[in-house]
Amino acid sequence: MPLGFAIVGCGMIAEYHARALAEIPEAAVVALVSRGGGGAAGLQAKLGLSVPVFATVEEAVAHPGVDVVVVTTPSGAHLEPAVVAAGAGKHVVVEKPLALTVAQADELVTLARKHDRLLVANLMQRYNPLVAAVG
Repeated sequence: MPLGFAIVGCGMIAEYHARALAEIPEAAVVALVSRGGGGAAGLQAKLGLSVPVFATVEEAVAHPGVDVVVVTTPSGAHLEPAVVAAGAGKHVVVEKPLALTVAQADELVTLARKHDRLLVANLMQRYNPLVAAVG
């Protein structure tokens, strides 16, 4: 059975994650979280997804088959969905930045460790040769 992913926030970045997950046989998008639903409907139509859409992260993490939560909300809105997901014992992938303060990041790390789950910040330019040359 594939690892089930819920994507929180259904804007442009969510599409990249959904497309990447579609290429991995061991992964499947099993839920979307969208406050208004419009972004989720567009994403479903564009990618041919037929998965439930939830209004809250709390509903999504309670859905059977959700193993990982991918947070693709606007950058200032990463903390709340990541805290809910980690607190529910889910693996969490967060678009950059992981958090806006060190204290917030520490809170997420503590929750992930408490539940023995992975917490990952998506740093998409990590292997870009130009970024590597500067670093």
